[in-house]
Order: sequence, then structure tokens, then C-alpha cells
Amino acid sequence: MPTVLLLRPAAQAVADVAVCQQLGWLPVVVSPMCLVAESAVLSTLPEAIQDANVVFWVSPGAVTVAAAVLPETASTIHVAVGDATARALRAQGVQQVLLPSDGHDSEAVLRLPLWQDAPKRVLVVRGVGGRDFLVDALRARGWVVQVAEVYRRVAQTIDWARLLPYLHSGSLNAVYVAASSMFEAWWGQIPPSLRDSWQSLLYLTHHERVAAVLRHHGLNVKVVNTLAQGLAHLNSTGSLTP
Repeated sequence: MPTVLLLRPAAQAVADVAVCQQLGWLPVVVSPMCLVAESAVLSTLPEAIQDANVVFWVSPGAVTVAAAVLPETASTIHVAVGDATARALRAQGVQQVLLPSDGHDSEAVLRLPLWQDAPKRVLVVRGVGGRDFLVDALRARGWVVQVAEVYRRVAQTIDWARLLPYLHSGSLNAVYVAASSMFEAWWGQIPPSLRDSWQSLLYLTHHERVAAVLRHHGLNVKVVNTLAQGLAHLNSTGSLTP
């Protein structure tokens, strides 16, 4: 069975694991970082959501961390950065979810017609140290922006012995990277003796920004709309040529 490495926090990898299995791939989840909740921020999140007209969720992880305190907000518009985040919100009972159809990042979110309306109050739910692109852009348009950093990323030691059988057997065909922070945390731990082996693999991502980071490290990268699309293409052609 062909194998794909998923660089994801375990809680965020559930949907990706299901996609891999449905397409006949063996998923191996590696979490070089875990998400640790910021309890003090979470305690104020329900009130912040109630006060906002729009809530922007930057990742499925943000939804997962905040799930236990999500209030019922029928009048609030929730915006997801992409499909996975939208699915996470709907799984929590949030029905009114907007998301871009032409990208999976803050730049694509900013292109939504929503932001052409009269400026209101928006809450950005993210991790500590997240990008300020959308925050700055919306404030420049007159929106009142509040940021809730509900989690921080904590590095985890990777069990390389667990991965060696996949690497040496030749069954490992691709690595899927959803976030550059996950990649950097993983890449920085690779033992020098294994660097060439990992550098020879195909890397899939659905972010052009992540792809630029991967190419900076000299990797073979293919940008796909979704993980499912990339794996299906591999199934049909046997290769993805950048």
C-alpha cells in the first residue's frame, strides 16, 4: 500500500486520514508540534464571539481548541480559511460559514465580498504569533478587529525509528504539508544521516506560501487544491510532476 506522511497535529489529521484510506493510501501522522490551549483567552472567548459581527477562524486547530466554549450565535457570521476549517465549524453545529473558493489563506479570505460591506466588528481566532495580514488589511478598511490567540504551539520530539521502515521500504511516496510552521519544526529535527532520503520525496501542499518554504529547502513540491486531489492524481498517473 502506498504511504503518505501527514505533517499535522493529531486532532487535525482525522479528516485527512479518512481521505487517505478512502483512496487506498496508508496515512502516517507525524505531529512535530502540539497545540496547547491558552486558558485565560478561552475563558473570554464566548463574550468576544457574542460581541463580534464576524468571526474569522484561521485553522481547524483553532476550532478544535475553542470547541468546548463556542456559544450559540445565530446572527454571527463565521468565516473559515478553507474547507477543513469549515468542516470543523460545521461539526460543532455552526451552520453559517463562509469560505473562499479561490484559495486557502488570508489573502483569499480578504477577497470575499463580505468585507465590502459597511465596516463592523470582527474577531480573529488564531494561535499565538499568527500572521497579521488580514488584521492589518481590515483595520485599514475601517473594521474594528479583535484578536483571540487561543493556543500556542509546543514542539514535540519525533520518533524517527517509527518512520524508518516506511522510508527504507520504498513504500513512502509523498509528504503532505498543511502549514509551514509544522514543516519547519519537523525539518529541523531530521537527523543528518536521513536528510537526503527525506529530500528525495515528493511534497504536497495546498498553500503557495508553504510551497515557497519547501522549495527554499530544495524540495520537490506540487501544489494541489486538496489532499484528495493530489492522491487521486498519483493513483491515476503514478507521479506528480511539478
